[in-house]
Order: sequence, then structure tokens, then C-alpha cells
Amino acid sequence: MNCDPTSTDRRRFVASEAARWFARELRGPLSTEDRSQLDSWLQENADHAHAYEACRQISNSVKLLASDPELRETLTPNAAPTQGRTTTVRRASFWGSLAASMVIASALGYRLMHYPESAPLTHAYSTAIGEQRTVELLDGSSAQLNTHTKLRMTVGAGYRRIDLEEGEAFFNVTKDPARPFSVLAMGHSVNAVGTEFNVHLQDDRATVIVLEGIVTVSSDGREPIRLTANQQLDFTRVGNVIGPVSVAQMGRALGWRDGKLSFDAASLGQVLKELNRYSPVPIVLTDQSLSSIQVSGEFETDSIESVLHALQTLFGLQVIRMPGYIEVSGGR
Repeated sequence: MNCDPTSTDRRRFVASEAARWFARELRGPLSTEDRSQLDSWLQENADHAHAYEACRQISNSVKLLASDPELRETLTPNAAPTQGRTTTVRRASFWGSLAASMVIASALGYRLMHYPESAPLTHAYSTAIGEQRTVELLDGSSAQLNTHTKLRMTVGAGYRRIDLEEGEAFFNVTKDPARPFSVLAMGHSVNAVGTEFNVHLQDDRATVIVLEGIVTVSSDGREPIRLTANQQLDFTRVGNVIGPVSVAQMGRALGWRDGKLSFDAASLGQVLKELNRYSPVPIVLTDQSLSSIQVSGEFETDSIESVLHALQTLFGLQVIRMPGYIEVSGGR
């Protein structure tokens, strides 16, 4: 049995979407735009088509029972009595079928009629220090979570929202114009319909990088700022400061997705700060006068030891493993 809460929530969301679309068809012919959106949704994933077909089969079963002449005879108060025991058994069978169909129809009907007011679906995702993984979100989008990341997704009528609490994530967003996709970070909203972008929280600053498509970054009282492919924007919580749009250095900024850490004349202080994101134990620089040493190179995110070894070899630094932390100091 699959008890994965993500899978369960995902199935609930797909069933709700199928019911929503089926209800819209029952209310009358779809517009050209709606028909196009439905066709796209059905082709997106086999589960979508299966859930939609299940709605259709339930509806057809209820209609079939309702049109059965023997069932109508059974339900007619003035119907003439027929064969004793045979009629009793037959009526019991029909009443059982009717009861089952009414339960099914009631459940489907409630979902169809009350979907817009139904409770939003929510699920949390996280990674430990040094862990990276890709998850399928409730709406079928995907998120690649970097080390020590925590986020929560909520999907409701007319919206898809990510609350990024800490860390970094790369989002590949499934298109759904009826439900814009937004990431809330440090009091700002990063908004997209269908695109690929990265959001990184670090101390009191957040960075948004767009790989493909268009996103807007907005906050209360400010005009939305538009970003396109290969652009980035930094903003802070303190003072609500938003920096200018700039060209993103994709290799260094998104190298983590391939398990790479890339440095180009970065200070030793910056390098150790980055390493601490992936290290299970803190790495401490005991002599701050060394923090300005410039470091360049590319390293694996899962091989902190190789970086520390390079620092020893290239700069003659001492790396001492202490109980509960790693000490980096000048050579003696």
C-alpha cells in the first residue's frame, strides 16, 4: 500500500481537477479557450485522463440506473404486484443498486457543486543539511530542493502558492492560467504561469533567477518587476529593498543542480559560508584576517573534504577536526 502523503494529496488534487472540469462541461458547452485548456490538462498526464473518465463513468452509471424501466417500476408507488419472491429479490437488488448509485452520485455531486469552496490542499517538503532531491508538487509541477530547504505548497481555487521558509529551490512550473503560481519569500511574491526559475534565501536577502519564461516580483506598494530568461533580482526583507535586474551568472548560481560548487575569485569567507550549507558539522575560520583570500575552482557539493584539502594544499591553511566542528586557521 502506498502511504506517501504526497501521493495521496496529489491524487486528491487530480480528482478535484477532474471533477471541476467535468462539472463545467455539465453546465454547458465549453468555450474554445476552456476546451483548449481541458485538452492540454488531459494530455499532460495519464492520471488526468483516468480521473476524468472515472467522472464520466460514474455519471453514465447513475443515468443508466435512472432510465432502467424495472427500476422505475419498482419505485412507482402504484405499480401492480408481480411474482412474489422473484419481485422481492429483484426489488432488493434494485434498491441496493439505487442506494449505491445515490452514494456515488452524492459524493460526486458534492465535489462538482462545492469544489470552488472546498478546502485548499497543502503539503510540506524539506531536505536535511547536505541533501538534495527533486519532488513532484501537488499540481504536477516539480521542485528541485537544495540543501537545508523547507517549503510548503497550498493549492486552492484560483491559485497555487509556495511558502519558501528557508533554503533554495528550482521550480519547473506546469502551465495553468486559471491558477497562477507564486512563491512567497521575505514578504515578496514571485509570480509565474509556466516557467523555470530559482529562488534562494540567504540571511536577510533573496535571489530570483529565471532560466526560462517570465516571472514578476511584487510586494505591497510597489510596481511588479518583470524578469525574463537569464535575468536575476535580489531583494531584502529589511527595508523592503529591491535591487536592479541584472544578468544571471547561471553556471555559478545554478551549478548546485548538477552537484557543483563554482567559485571565481570568491573570498575565503564566502567559500566557507557556502560550504557550511552542505557540511553536517560547522566549518569555522578562526583567523578573520584570512577571510579575504581569493579562491577559484569547481567542487562537488557532496565532497566537502576535497575543498578543505584544496585549501590546505593551495594556501597552506590548517584544517583541524574538533569535537562538533572543523577549524580552519593559518599555517604554522
